[in-house]
Amino acid sequence: MIDILEDIQRNVLTRKTSQYFINGNPGSGKVQIIEELAASASEYIPGCIVFGPIRFDMENPAHYARWIVDQFYDACFVDDDDDLQNDTTILESVAETWGWLSREVHAPNKTFVILMEMQGEQYSASKTLADFFSALRSLDTSQHQRRFNVHHVITGFWDHVSLESYYRSAGVSFPYTVGHNYTYWKGLSADEVINRLPHDWTSRELYGRVLHELTGGNEAIVSEAITCLEPEFRMAAMLNVIDELARDGQAAQQLLATWQQLPASALKMLTRLLLHRNVALSAGKLHQEMHLVALGLASLRNINGQNFLSFQSWTAELITRYHYQQLNIDDQRLTNLRVEDISPELQTVNTEAYRVIYDIETSARNLVVIVLASHQRESSALLEGYYGGTRGYHYNDTSADLQTRASAMHRKTAEKGLDNTINPLIAYITTGELAGLIEEVGREYNLHHFKDIGKAMKEVSDIRNAVMHNQLIDEKALAKLYDLQSGIHAAFSRIA
Repeated sequence: MIDILEDIQRNVLTRKTSQYFINGNPGSGKVQIIEELAASASEYIPGCIVFGPIRFDMENPAHYARWIVDQFYDACFVDDDDDLQNDTTILESVAETWGWLSREVHAPNKTFVILMEMQGEQYSASKTLADFFSALRSLDTSQHQRRFNVHHVITGFWDHVSLESYYRSAGVSFPYTVGHNYTYWKGLSADEVINRLPHDWTSRELYGRVLHELTGGNEAIVSEAITCLEPEFRMAAMLNVIDELARDGQAAQQLLATWQQLPASALKMLTRLLLHRNVALSAGKLHQEMHLVALGLASLRNINGQNFLSFQSWTAELITRYHYQQLNIDDQRLTNLRVEDISPELQTVNTEAYRVIYDIETSARNLVVIVLASHQRESSALLEGYYGGTRGYHYNDTSADLQTRASAMHRKTAEKGLDNTINPLIAYITTGELAGLIEEVGREYNLHHFKDIGKAMKEVSDIRNAVMHNQLIDEKALAKLYDLQSGIHAAFSRIA
């Protein structure tokens, strides 16, 4: 949100354009940008005068015209508006209204920021949008003729792709430039979701990041979820809340009402998404796909130069799967598919778990190498004679120690086309073997703490297996990993 506010600040201060457009799907929280700017405009644009925000209907320009005139009149920048009583046609077009204001407003060198929120969702109203946006754009040409500066900030939800096509067919200059005075607001960032959570909630940062990933940052769903969640972070409870909101939540129903405006071609693409979850896209053919992106249903991913369409969030997928018939999707292949049989798209917890596991394993492997190297003869193979707690394990019908097994895995790695020169030999034993090796080394050299480390490593191995098989783990498993991590590192530091 800060980036957008700074963009608006630059546009106002440089006076390159007199409008800034913020487009965003329903519930994304774009109205908050307007409210934040209204509350702290002087911080971003020193000395400015803010009018609004106003909710307006583009099909009734007289509503906007009367309102903007009243703002200047009430703020004593217009002596009187008797002209408007005698000639009401002045209020029938934006251009006429601003022509009158340019003559009547007495505000030398003042900067006015006008905050506007489009009423309703004008997703398919290309002509209505074009007429209003072009009228505002025409103010650029008269900006230099006025003794004051005017800048409109407009939020709403519209079909950017169709609007571009309309302007192109009409041969009219487009009213905004993406990346300059236009932005598409996708929703709250992870940090903004975290800041929404009460400060006394447990595991607040992790809680917020999981909630952000599940909802895609949709402000309406985040707000609704927070009212249903408990202060204690529990993965199962959070997934249940998201599931219930996707089925029956108010925000979900509002999204569905908008998604029902999708054209048939976009619904066909959405059906493919329900069946495949990731759809490869042809280069240069993104029109219907962008409908799904603009509506907060899907997102584009580039994988090795290839564009793919995926669901924007787990919540978006759940809403679509529970209510696809309301979207007039009729495909027999979806009939017997149960939502509970699909794995949620959620990486936050498992990614954090893997970070901890990697730290534990790498530290443990390196510690074992250091201990073995300090006790063994220089000519000895590092893992020779150790079995990792699995003595009698047979490899190619021969009882094999860890040196033999690790060497075999090292060779196999090269045979599979992977580079085996970038890892030491100990990297090629399993976590379970590593745990057994630690216990063996501890017994051999009377290192008492190694027994505790070995036992802890076996517990790490159990959680590791779940994470590596993409099974979601809960807050208890993650907390256990943190305990094991601190305990193992404490044991490392006590080894003489």
